[in-house]
Amino acid sequence: DTGMRPSDQFALRFDQIDARAMSITLTQHKTSKPHVVFIDQSTLEAIDRIKTDREVVFPLTWGGMRRYT
Repeated sequence: DTGMRPSDQFALRFDQIDARAMSITLTQHKTSKPHVVFIDQSTLEAIDRIKTDREVVFPLTWGGMRRYT
């Protein structure tokens, strides 16, 4: 459990994840402030299992599939 807002989760990109530091660095959608979320080994393993060549971690949004242009 990261405590991240859903809007931040849906916007999460693989380049924001630092496996060595076991953290995610992002700009919060709601506040526009930088934020660091620390993650554990099981979270890193789960992210590794879904990692592909796409930019975003979770390609779904509240409205359904994210549209790529």
